[in-house]
Amino acid sequence: MFAIGCFAVVAENVSSRRPITKFDQQQAERFYEYSTTHPDVWDFAIWITDLGSGRPRTIVIVGVALFLLLEGRCRLALFWGATQYLLKEIVAVSKDMFECPRPHFDTASYIVGGWSFPSGHSAGVMATYGMIAFLVAMRWPDRWFRWPVIAGLGSIILMVGLSRMLLGVHFFTDVVGGFLLGLGYVSLCVAGVELGRRVYVSRTPG
Repeated sequence: MFAIGCFAVVAENVSSRRPITKFDQQQAERFYEYSTTHPDVWDFAIWITDLGSGRPRTIVIVGVALFLLLEGRCRLALFWGATQYLLKEIVAVSKDMFECPRPHFDTASYIVGGWSFPSGHSAGVMATYGMIAFLVAMRWPDRWFRWPVIAGLGSIILMVGLSRMLLGVHFFTDVVGGFLLGLGYVSLCVAGVELGRRVYVSRTPG
């Protein structure tokens, strides 16, 4: 719940146009200027950003669901799919609630619609890859490779958030808010999985 509380603080500062919004504008201009003057950085941002919301992330979600089904964890697969879909609706409601405009640049070539806060890509990538990190740790609690995998997933989360600022479609607080919303959501999902495991164990004959 700590992450949700932090999200509420950031949301209040953004919606009330506190001084942090001036910082937002300054950083948005700095990130966008840097990426547009460095083509390799721009191309990388274009490539990595879809891991947060797009066909690559959809493939990952479906792939994880199939893996869980093949392992016979049907309930967990259903829970995984439902929670990944539900997050999209939560982000949509949040955006409509705050109605924060996106950064505006006259030379923008990468244009998206909708409200800005919180970043759906940032929330989505945190919810998907953060939850995968938990599933990896749960499935292979004693295997050495879980830490490199978790570190790799964490890197993807950070890079997707960074890409949204480099492309000029989100402010810094949008990305932070998305991360916090996604992290809070993952925490609730993890609590749900752990509760389900305890109930299952308690009902299993000894």
